[in-house]
Amino acid sequence: MTPSQAVGLEIRLPRWVVRPGVRARAVGVSAAVLVLLSLLLRAALMGRSFFVEDDFVFAGRAATADFGWDYLFRVHYGHLMPVPFALIWVLTRVAPYDWTVVTLVALALHGAAAAAMYRLLRLLFGSRPLILVPLVVYLFAPVTVQATTWWAAVVNIVPMHLALCMALCSQVLYVRTGRLVHAAGVLAWTAFGLACFEKSAIIPVVVFLVTAWFPIGGREAGGVLGTLRRQPLLWAGAAVMLAGYLTAYLLLASRTSESSVALPDLPLAVSYAAAFLGIAVPSLLSGGPLTWGLDTVAGPLAAPAWFAVGLGWAAVAATAVVTVRYRTAALRAWALGLFYVVCANFAVALLSRARVTSLVAFESRYLADVPPVLALCLGVALIPLLGERSAWLRRPLPQGRHLLAALCVVGYLAASVWSMHGFGARLQGERLAGYVATARTALAARDPATAVYPIPLPENMVIPWQGEFRMSSFVLAPLVPPAERERLRRPEPAHRISTFDGQGRLVPATVFGGVVGPPAGKKCVSVQGGSLATGLTAPHPGYAGLVRYRVSAATPVRVEAGEYRAELVLRPEHREVFFPVPVSPQQVRLVLPQEAEGVCLTMVAVGGVVPQVGGGAG
Repeated sequence: MTPSQAVGLEIRLPRWVVRPGVRARAVGVSAAVLVLLSLLLRAALMGRSFFVEDDFVFAGRAATADFGWDYLFRVHYGHLMPVPFALIWVLTRVAPYDWTVVTLVALALHGAAAAAMYRLLRLLFGSRPLILVPLVVYLFAPVTVQATTWWAAVVNIVPMHLALCMALCSQVLYVRTGRLVHAAGVLAWTAFGLACFEKSAIIPVVVFLVTAWFPIGGREAGGVLGTLRRQPLLWAGAAVMLAGYLTAYLLLASRTSESSVALPDLPLAVSYAAAFLGIAVPSLLSGGPLTWGLDTVAGPLAAPAWFAVGLGWAAVAATAVVTVRYRTAALRAWALGLFYVVCANFAVALLSRARVTSLVAFESRYLADVPPVLALCLGVALIPLLGERSAWLRRPLPQGRHLLAALCVVGYLAASVWSMHGFGARLQGERLAGYVATARTALAARDPATAVYPIPLPENMVIPWQGEFRMSSFVLAPLVPPAERERLRRPEPAHRISTFDGQGRLVPATVFGGVVGPPAGKKCVSVQGGSLATGLTAPHPGYAGLVRYRVSAATPVRVEAGEYRAELVLRPEHREVFFPVPVSPQQVRLVLPQEAEGVCLTMVAVGGVVPQVGGGAG
């Protein structure tokens, strides 16, 4: 044999290796491993997180409200979410501020959504190994990181993932079999999504477009009119459901929501559009942003470098061009994806969240509902649907497509894991958990004779615009028995008070604010006609009053502020008394009995409650 002669080598694989059943099991096992790895990654991220912002507000409401219509159907800053509120109510009553329990529930929701995504891919494409590509894109999308570490985002967004995937699964089976039970499944899963997140109103639209544009269920795409004619009961039911939901949502929002919908100014709208569509979308949906910027209470904002944005756009453009070159269905798939991003994400955030700053474009949770649609569109663009005609293939697929897909998946995974790790490293879960644990211990060991007056929680827990929902008396109510919660929320007048410091400890407190003192050269505040108009008001929640005095006998004093009335007793063995003051534009007045003698008010103060420093007051 000469060196130029070729050598052929033939390897015969056992028949069982290529059997469809073995291949299907291999795909299923691989999918299960991927799901498990994604859940382990999310568990590690949740280990760095804790309750924050809306989580505290939700728990406070759950601890203080009765389980009923008013609690379940309150629209919270635009969100109508009765099912999440019901879940939070139960968890708060059973395990208040128990992050381990919340983590297990969140992972269960993520696991259910992942299983639904895999089932959808199997129904659409069969047990092809290539379905693992869109599954990886869904499981490891870094844009869902806030829907992992922030409980308030988990209970909205992850159930929507589950509802969308399961509604599409039901629709594939309905098209395939014609059985009305599957049409009912589409409507039931849509209703479940709407009960968790108002953005789920787009689910029937996505289901309709998928049915009209793609040959799902072994039947050719029917087009818009054909789909309406084939399934009139389903679409009529969906239209009635959406109309009823929209009516109810608008009525409830007009009564209970703190937010509204409006267009921002044109320069801000343009800035937001450029940031969201030009920077956030390509970088966050392609495995980025790689780097994170400004910290918020719920995690950092995306801050992709220029090269990350460039790589994102290159990945988006290359994927679109290559898939459209080979598959007719790819163009419609990417049109569906673009429609979803613009309508369900860009437009919604523009109208409801972008009226103050364009920085909301870089908050990843506003794209966290996209991965199921992205995985669906990528699957349709890459993989022939079951029963699809060959006409949907423009030209033969390249021989090295599986190797190329594997390389792309590895690159996406590397970028995603890096991005998610960077987000998790910036979380403040340990500090927040320490505050709550300290407060829990302090409340259990508090002195019953010392009233606990409310104070705003630190800004890294609940931001200031939450108002009364930021007060310690509201947020920390789940940590005390139900019988004691009212006393925590509405403390009584007391000669000694305490409040929480920045670490969650209960410490002696005083009042810092406006002060009324004696005139020059006098030792007592001037009281005319038995009453004192202080000129001091309580414009914010958590205000209190302080009266310093000298008396020879116990003397009752009435406090008035608008409709508020409270009775104080000035006792000679003490020198000061505190009283809570509700929010009121009316000034605080003190009314003394006409027969009172030997009463000297040395100071009156109205203001916020603060930890006492060195025994000072006022």
